[in-house]
Amino acid sequence: MNNFNAAKWIATSKKEDGAAPLMRKSFTVNKSVFKAMLYVCGLGHGIYRINGKNVTEDVLLTPVTKYDSTVLYNTYDVTDLLKQGTNVITAMLGNGWYCTTYPRWDVYRAPWFHHPKLLLCLKIEYIDNTVEYINSDSSWKAVKSPIVYNETRRGEIYDARLEIKELYDESFDTSTLENTFVCRSPGGILKEAKLPPIRVTKEIIPEKISENIYDLKQNISGWVKIKVQGKAGTEITFRYAELLN
Repeated sequence: MNNFNAAKWIATSKKEDGAAPLMRKSFTVNKSVFKAMLYVCGLGHGIYRINGKNVTEDVLLTPVTKYDSTVLYNTYDVTDLLKQGTNVITAMLGNGWYCTTYPRWDVYRAPWFHHPKLLLCLKIEYIDNTVEYINSDSSWKAVKSPIVYNETRRGEIYDARLEIKELYDESFDTSTLENTFVCRSPGGILKEAKLPPIRVTKEIIPEKISENIYDLKQNISGWVKIKVQGKAGTEITFRYAELLN
């Protein structure tokens, strides 16, 4: 069982317009783990990490649906990501089509349109045959996200200065952080996603056309991978287009 009956839809109260909410939960493992399964639905999209490591290579979760009819959740075996002692799980949520910040096609009039939210259940089976559940509820903490804006077609603003290196440390101070709150369901019936996932399949090395233009020689779905250095606060802008001019 995924035990979603005990999990709650949660959200963060201080959501800046277009920002990506980041939620954190710490828990303790004191026994040998036999198996750990993660059942999770983040709306509109979600990135999930345990102890700083990505839960999956899948991207653009959760699959888009008519959310007031059907909501798809994903299932992952995360046994190898857990450790003895304190563990930390995080979820960062993107707006996606669930709560787009750009009013096109009247999406904002949809009955399910709402703020980003999370439903999660981590089922831990120990070798002594006991079972423990870590569920999404109001005990989760809201953390300031480095993604200060995101929208499916208008792009993303990422501020590296807001990254917290100690986010997965046992000593990370959460005393000043607000708790998440329990919010309403999108309304649809929960079903496990059975469709093939979206993943990165290859890297393309672009041809430099000029100082500021790079040609990929094809249309793609993807994003730039870069390495930069400079002063904190320096802004770098990437624009994606189908034309070189």
